[in-house]
Amino acid sequence: MPSTEEMLRVCRLRGAAGTFMITRRAQDAALAQGHSSADVRHALSSASSCQAEGEHWKVDGPSLDGNEVTMLVTVSGGDLVVL
Repeated sequence: MPSTEEMLRVCRLRGAAGTFMITRRAQDAALAQGHSSADVRHALSSASSCQAEGEHWKVDGPSLDGNEVTMLVTVSGGDLVVL
């Protein structure tokens, strides 16, 4: 498992590049909370913290309008996946 600093770096880089996947469940949850896929991307690229939770990571970052977005992410087969 990567270190916290490494995972934060991966989230920021993948978010900025748009090279991550988001599950349908995560997309539906984000929309239900008023967050677009652009908000999720911005939150990843501007991630302010991450914390290991078992095999996954809880990542926090701001949406485009500055509201906090909390996501559960994992690395699977080399891909960053928002769960």
